[in-house]
Amino acid sequence: MKYIKLFELKKETYISAADKLKEIGHRDRAKNLYAYAHRFIDKLDANKYNIDFPLGDIRVKGIFNIVDLKPNSHTHIVILQSIDSKIEIMYGKKGDEKLSFWIRQIEPKDSKLYPNFKFSNRKDAVNFKKFLVDQLQDDKYIEYYKNIRINDIYI
Repeated sequence: MKYIKLFELKKETYISAADKLKEIGHRDRAKNLYAYAHRFIDKLDANKYNIDFPLGDIRVKGIFNIVDLKPNSHTHIVILQSIDSKIEIMYGKKGDEKLSFWIRQIEPKDSKLYPNFKFSNRKDAVNFKKFLVDQLQDDKYIEYYKNIRINDIYI
């Protein structure tokens, strides 16, 4: 890998390779590839997708990528991954209720689900909405993401 120039491959390629290395037990090599891919994101725009998720007593902070998406008509599930963690975010509404977020950290393992999650500041809420809209332009539910009200997702 050291002979391949960064611009030759997309960041998703490095992340995919890191996922596969992690599956076969090469955690250190996978972490190096995640870091390499995320440095590429930093070079493009160091603050674009930097999001802070306060989860109870801990804070999960980093530059995230969408690695999986499971939308349906009522609830959307977005799996995000950074260098050190993987987060599952579920959001949706039932009937005329307000939009609600539930969040769970997948890696490192944390089975606790945080219902009615809200960001602790407006900047992270705005970054999260921009992140979803930028990353999911081709998704059939794009209007759903664009209609997220910032005031509904932060304290």
